[in-house]
Formats: sequence, C-alpha cells, structure tokens
Amino acid sequence: MKRGKAYSENELQATAAAYVRMAVGQACGQKVNKAALTRELQAGVCADRSRGSIDAKFMNYSAVAVDHAMLPGLPFGYVKGYKPAPNYQKAMVEALRDAIGHAAAEAMRGGFEATLRDIIAA
Repeated sequence: MKRGKAYSENELQATAAAYVRMAVGQACGQKVNKAALTRELQAGVCADRSRGSIDAKFMNYSAVAVDHAMLPGLPFGYVKGYKPAPNYQKAMVEALRDAIGHAAAEAMRGGFEATLRDIIAA
C-alpha cells in the first residue's frame, strides 16, 4: 500500500472535526452525507488529499475512538461505515480529543449538551 506524507496538524484538526460531526449526526439519527464532508475537506485544508486518503483517515479515527473509548455512546464506539483501521498517527489521539471537546462546548452553547453527553459518555 502506497503511503503519502503524514497529515499536518491543520489537516488532523479538520478531519477530526468532520469525524465528530458525523458521530453527532449519527447519534441524533440524522443521515450523514459523508461524501459531502469529504468534498468540503478537499475544498479546504485537505486540498491535496484524495477521497481515499480522507476515508482512510476516518477509519484511523474509528480506531482511535475504539482504542481510547472516546465515543462509547455510538454502536461499536465509532462512526458507522468507517471500520477501525490501526496504525494511526499518535497526534490523532489528541486531535480527536480536542474535536470532541470543541463539539461539547458548541453543544452546550446551543442546548444540545444531552445528545453530545450521550455520545461521549455512555
């Protein structure tokens, strides 16, 4: 399998935020348009990344979520459709923690704290 250069901190932050958006949508019973999120990333900070690369990164985030029990409120502890793939960058652990923290802060400001709490602390 060909490997490209490691994701930058900005790319990790953006992909982690997108992964958490998918987790929140899934937990709320919403249909999540994963392809649209990927295109959004490709139009921004991940402009040099292929769809396959971004999908692989989401699978890595699933492994992070499972390995560190970050999303226990989701079935299997990760976003449906992104089976955990090991061998992730160590920096991804902190990126996902930060994205969950930012989402929690946003949810509390918007009145969705119960839903987010259910996702991250089942």
